[in-house]
Amino acid sequence: MTERLEDEYRDESGTIIMCMYCQRAQRHPPTGTQWDRVMAYIIKRPTRVSHGLCPECLDKNFPER
Repeated sequence: MTERLEDEYRDESGTIIMCMYCQRAQRHPPTGTQWDRVMAYIIKRPTRVSHGLCPECLDKNFPER
């Protein structure tokens, strides 16, 4: 993965946000926010990773909200 593309997964503090259910990572391309499956090496690299919840998993796991 190129450094430029990897930077799209980092938020303004350098943290990668991953869905705690499906393990997709939040990406911030110029067209808006997306949630993508990413290669496992990103998770294993020494970087800051935090958990979040993607829109699909939010709807699936918390339909009553």
